[in-house]
Formats: sequence, C-alpha cells, structure tokens
Amino acid sequence: MKGAFRLRSFHAIINFLGSSLDDEPEYQVEKDPRTPPILRNENPDATMALLVTDSSLPNTDLSIRSHGKYYAVNNQESHTRWNRNAFQMLYLLFQMTVTGLPHTNVPGITIAK
Repeated sequence: MKGAFRLRSFHAIINFLGSSLDDEPEYQVEKDPRTPPILRNENPDATMALLVTDSSLPNTDLSIRSHGKYYAVNNQESHTRWNRNAFQMLYLLFQMTVTGLPHTNVPGITIAK
C-alpha cells in the first residue's frame, strides 16, 4: 500500500486558533445523522479552548505572555483532557515541520546587533 497525508501548514493552524479567540469564534455544529452516537464531552465546540487574560492565571499547565496578555490552554473546565490532547497534537505537528538545514559548503553568516 502507498499513501500520503496532506496537512495544512503549521502557520495556517496557528492562524485558525488565533482567529477563534476573537475574530471568528467557533460554534457548535450538529453532527451528521450518519454519525454513530458520541458523548458530548468527547466532542466540544472548540478545537482547543484557550484562556486569554490580563494577568497570570494560577493552576494552568502552561502559559505565555505576549503583547500584554497571558495565553494558556484551558484546563479549568470539563474538556481538560480534550484541550491537552489538542495541544499535544499541535506540538507533534510543529515537531514534524521542523527540519534541519542542509549542510553545504556555504560559509555561515552572523549579523551582530
């Protein structure tokens, strides 16, 4: 057998998640009637729920400060496992996009500040 996966670019995935924070929030979409029954907590509305606050949040697994705001994966609601798994998948996709530079006989260039 032979096959291939075609994934969105990592940049497109990050843009999608960023847009869902404010510009284009995600919403519930009813399942196709052909889909077998699933539990509601196994299929939340958001791909990955993120928290955005003005101050650091206690009890978060991981947070980052950028442009005066704090961002964290939401681990404070019913979809904690879903959000953590989505973050782990995002991390794995990032690792797959990182490639080593080819070693050629080109001299390295350093730009000092």
